[in-house]
Amino acid sequence: MIRNMVCGPWPDNTVYPRGGTGRKIVSGCTVWNGGGSQIRNNGGDDWEPVDWVDGTDDKDEALDGPYPGSVIENCYVLIDQKPDGVYIAPRGILLQDGPQIVRNCEIEIAFSEAGGAGGTYGIGTRGEGGSAPAGPAVVEDCVITLHEDTNAVYVSPYTDSIDFREMQVNVVGWNPVSSGALMGGEAPRMDQLTVNTIPNNG
Repeated sequence: MIRNMVCGPWPDNTVYPRGGTGRKIVSGCTVWNGGGSQIRNNGGDDWEPVDWVDGTDDKDEALDGPYPGSVIENCYVLIDQKPDGVYIAPRGILLQDGPQIVRNCEIEIAFSEAGGAGGTYGIGTRGEGGSAPAGPAVVEDCVITLHEDTNAVYVSPYTDSIDFREMQVNVVGWNPVSSGALMGGEAPRMDQLTVNTIPNNG
């Protein structure tokens, strides 16, 4: 578990627990202006419950608890500049292989380098062909604020599934043609998406 960490500009992925087949939990972190992704994670089923996290040492009970797998929660992510010497477009949260949950996170982007797979986005997936697609993932109760014309969401073609629930996108100072303009890659599944267009002075 990575909890309550504060980390500013960094030449690579800022919070990067991805690896292996176990559960990873990132909770209450504030991260900004890393090179690459601000939070990059993957899921896994090979883990044992921890009593102080799960309230039980029974895995069946833990699977019904708040951390049934890898979770990113209650984090604030900011991108408003790019560190010197970094050649990768900065991204918000990147989800890779295995089951994951992202909940109650806020992402603010005030610097971007285009969109799509190689550009800047708020939340995205990166999967591999064959046996290692991204996800399945659920993103719920998150807010993405875009001060720049870029993707709120990018879904890799190699994605098992990703569901967005009760998500809010704030577009500041520019006007997307439609909510679809905020999405890159494959069409994600959305339930209760709210898009707010806000003038620069508002």
